[in-house]
Amino acid sequence: MWPGPIPTIWSSGPWACSTACASRGTPPFYLHLDLFAPHQPFFIPAGFEERERQLRATVPLPEGYTRWQARRGTESPDEPRVYGTYERNWGLYDPATAREYQIANLLQMEVIDAALGQFLDRLKKRGLYDNSLVLLAADHGEMNLERGLVDKGVYGHPKVARIPLFLKLPGNARAGTVVEDDVCLLDVSPTLLGFAGIEPIARHDGMDLLSFLNEDSPARETPFVFEAGWHVAPNPAVAIHGRFPAGRFRYVYNAADHRDELYDLDDPACRNAIADPALAPVRIALRRQLQTIFERDPRWRCYRQVFELDRAEDLPAKTGDNQMFIPE
Repeated sequence: MWPGPIPTIWSSGPWACSTACASRGTPPFYLHLDLFAPHQPFFIPAGFEERERQLRATVPLPEGYTRWQARRGTESPDEPRVYGTYERNWGLYDPATAREYQIANLLQMEVIDAALGQFLDRLKKRGLYDNSLVLLAADHGEMNLERGLVDKGVYGHPKVARIPLFLKLPGNARAGTVVEDDVCLLDVSPTLLGFAGIEPIARHDGMDLLSFLNEDSPARETPFVFEAGWHVAPNPAVAIHGRFPAGRFRYVYNAADHRDELYDLDDPACRNAIADPALAPVRIALRRQLQTIFERDPRWRCYRQVFELDRAEDLPAKTGDNQMFIPE
């Protein structure tokens, strides 16, 4: 969990810092700052040599990497094949090489921290910080050597979807507030437009993030959907989240594979529990929820037929003409 006002944001690159200012006596402005890091090719930033030595001496390889090394060659038959494609292309099988990637990645994160610190300091010196709304996010997560991989891919793993989101309000209002609701990048635009008092002229799927700070926060009408398509391999994958008595879960439908994924979002090991009989009710509920989205939203209807055929054992039986766009 990331510290900050709204820590849990889910995305489908570069980090971005957006600032909207409504300072009295000065014209309002909007500034969008992109930082293309951490990203391949990784490198050791100049001037961070001492910090590099400290990290090498104190930071071990992540547990996700050591678990992967321990079970290599005994992959579960429930694992979608897209992960094997990425591992064969970019898997960091050599721990020494993985270590170099890890240290360079951490150092690039520290470069970002320093750059953002300078940016915020400049806002303060110009008297703009107190009256500004500042939003920090990223466009995707990082495998962080899970399964021997870095960066991202066209798969539904939780690590590539979870990113940090920090929201600084004018006057530092609600500083230190933590909101546990899942939010997404679709929510960024309505937030900034709402702060500026601008009514969008077209449909917005997201919600104003400021509404999540209210005790009577409105429920999201439609769960947001994650989609991965093509990168080095075609793997149409669609994912949704759900809350149950057993916890928070992420279900991933892999349209080009008979193997789906189910993750307990509070499990740091990110184990695929799709075949766990104890979680069958969760799997069925999320598949049915996804079916409803495919039916009602024409943007997702291209998945409907194959989904209902391939996952029929968990879905209610249908009658009538099943041709696309023809009412039943």
